[in-house]
Amino acid sequence: MIVPGLEIKQSIGMTREKNDKGDAKRIALYSYEKRDRLEPHVPSSESTVKLKRLFSLRERMVKQRAGYKMSLKEQSEILSKTENKLLLKVQKELIKYLTKEIDIIEKEIKTIVTEDEGLKNQYELIT
Repeated sequence: MIVPGLEIKQSIGMTREKNDKGDAKRIALYSYEKRDRLEPHVPSSESTVKLKRLFSLRERMVKQRAGYKMSLKEQSEILSKTENKLLLKVQKELIKYLTKEIDIIEKEIKTIVTEDEGLKNQYELIT
């Protein structure tokens, strides 16, 4: 079972004891009192963990790409093309690279979903 620490803290109220022994005692007491309502934690499948990591990476890369696109747009409006050719070129290459890597991540996500029957069924229900 996984219970947020804040929930345990709020259920017990204010206490003066601030040490590991006291915390362990409060967690044990909370678990004992709520034992009939607590569900055992079922770890996520390996596929689900991989998907979470890939989605997180994809999201970061999409944000980075958007930042470079905005920067490129602003700089291309302000600077003359001859002034900072290298600056604009490097940013365009970064955008191109990030787009390519995002596509690779999306293909890997699709592969994981199609290989896992449970995920495939959920995906088909959603779309």
